[in-house]
This record gives sequence, C-alpha cells and structure tokens, in this order.
Amino acid sequence: MQGPTYTCPVKLSRAVIVYSLLRLGMFAGVFVLVYLPARTFLDSELTAAVTAGFVAAIASLSLSYIVLRKPRERIAEAIYERRKDVPRAPTDDDIEDAAVDSSRDER
Repeated sequence: MQGPTYTCPVKLSRAVIVYSLLRLGMFAGVFVLVYLPARTFLDSELTAAVTAGFVAAIASLSLSYIVLRKPRERIAEAIYERRKDVPRAPTDDDIEDAAVDSSRDER
C-alpha cells in the first residue's frame, strides 16, 4: 500500500504563516496598548506585564476570530484540499458492518 500523497503544501504553509503573523501582530498591538497605561496605574512592571499579557491573549483571540475569518478559511480549504484524497483507515463500524454483511452472505 502506498503512503498518502499531499498536494498544495506551499499554499497551506503560506496561509499558515500569514495567519500566524497577523495573530502575533494583533497580540503585540493589544499588549502594547494595555501595557503602557497599566504600567502607570499598577504597582509593578511585572504586574502590568502579566495583566497586559492576559488581556492581550483574550482580546487577540476574540479579534482574530472575528477579523481574520478569511485567512482562517483559506487554511481550512488548503487542509481540506490536502486531505480529501487521502484514503482513511476503516473505523470499527466499517469493520463490524463488513463482518455482518459477510455473515449474511454465508446464509
């Protein structure tokens, strides 16, 4: 049996890189926007950095879900195109159905 053949690795890797850089940029932007004022109002820079990190993580996750829909869809399409022709292993249900069908044929 021959191993799976993959197509369009360049399209997938480019889409993943673009999406990752956009998400990282969003995180960095939100982090800076929260960290600079937090440094003034909170007692220590460590507290400001941790607070900014949590806020940036949650905000960039939410923003990327809303704003980066198109790049995320491009990644999903590339993954689908890459995997659609790869044969899948039979599931337990497939094996059980084949056994039941073969036992019916013997009667």
